[in-house]
Amino acid sequence: MRFHAKETKIIAILLLLYSVIAYFNPNILALTAWGENPRFYLANYAGFFFWFATLFIVLPLYSVYLQPNFNYFQNINVFYRYGRLKKYWHTRLRITLLESVLFVSYLYLLILLRAGYFHQISRYIDNINFFLKSYLLQILAFCLFALLYTFFTDIFNKSILGFACAYFIFVYDYIAVNTGLPKINMLCAISFRPEDLPIYWPLFIMIAALIILFAVLGMALLKRRDNYWKADLK
Repeated sequence: MRFHAKETKIIAILLLLYSVIAYFNPNILALTAWGENPRFYLANYAGFFFWFATLFIVLPLYSVYLQPNFNYFQNINVFYRYGRLKKYWHTRLRITLLESVLFVSYLYLLILLRAGYFHQISRYIDNINFFLKSYLLQILAFCLFALLYTFFTDIFNKSILGFACAYFIFVYDYIAVNTGLPKINMLCAISFRPEDLPIYWPLFIMIAALIILFAVLGMALLKRRDNYWKADLK
């Protein structure tokens, strides 16, 4: 289902086109990076994962990428086809994690292809510890975003409200930095920088704990919806 979906193909092409722009004008990468005069390998990474790119390009495209399986699992007939709530929900959680892995892996593939074109692969090998940690944390962060999207969609019974709530939770840090409000570091889990390494494990544990929390809350919400649907059918 995933690889044959038109949404998957469209998002893959759009991200590829976005990546290709820097082949012709590498200086454009500095516009999305943190600090002044960033090193190429960090600017290349920031082109997908720092605040601007994450909030205004990557997360919106990720939301579209989620739609095929999102719509599939929201179908009430599919819901009852699984027979048991736990089987349905556990399958959905596994698919959500897999989609996160595939999406983040594709972003890193585009980063490495661009690095190879500019003969910068060695910089990623030299900093493998940072990029491996970032990769794992970002997989969890995108998985959490998808879970929040699902949870709030089920709460409000509106997909657009589900996206708005999930998006706001991540965009809040951007607002906080510019207004002096306290940060919650959700966005940091995607826009992870080398200077953030000291808080890596607290951040990793926080995101993992939130995934577990919303997995449990999602299951509880499913039970409530199941009881409501059964009562409505009587």
